[in-house]
Amino acid sequence: KIRDSQRSKVYKWEFTIRELDSNLNEQLTLPQAQELTDKAWQRYYPKGPSPRVLIRNGHGNSFYKINSHTITLRPSWGVIPTVILHEVAHAITIATHGLTVAMHGAEFMGYMLELWKWYSGTSFVRQAQSSKLKVVPVRLKPTAKRSAKLKPAKTASVATQVQEDKEQAKQKK
Repeated sequence: KIRDSQRSKVYKWEFTIRELDSNLNEQLTLPQAQELTDKAWQRYYPKGPSPRVLIRNGHGNSFYKINSHTITLRPSWGVIPTVILHEVAHAITIATHGLTVAMHGAEFMGYMLELWKWYSGTSFVRQAQSSKLKVVPVRLKPTAKRSAKLKPAKTASVATQVQEDKEQAKQKK
């Protein structure tokens, strides 16, 4: 098994970036999360099925599951572009390199940073490198030109819906 030596550094660094770019921190609806996942995946694998997005309550991390090709997000904090594109970067890294590279290694960082730039228009490579994170340019170049622009939300974001459900439950008590 490959050692994932920069995992905790990646997570800490991501939290600082969320504060710098509001586009990456925007709360999305489930349809928007799936649309973003589809567009990001199809930049690299336009013919293959993109990961399916699931929302699960409970504690713990958001994650990409290889066997089912799914991304599981947490409703109160995980339905934002930073987290979604982080998980898509895992899917792309695994599809491209298999399990031969660290899950938060230089290859993963290359894909995640490319996806963040595609979505927000801002490159964070220098910030990552100045935080001593290893980054290599993506091996697989995007083949499909997809706009990162999402369709307008028809409902409230997942986080807002969860908060409203909690408030309604309190009022019923």
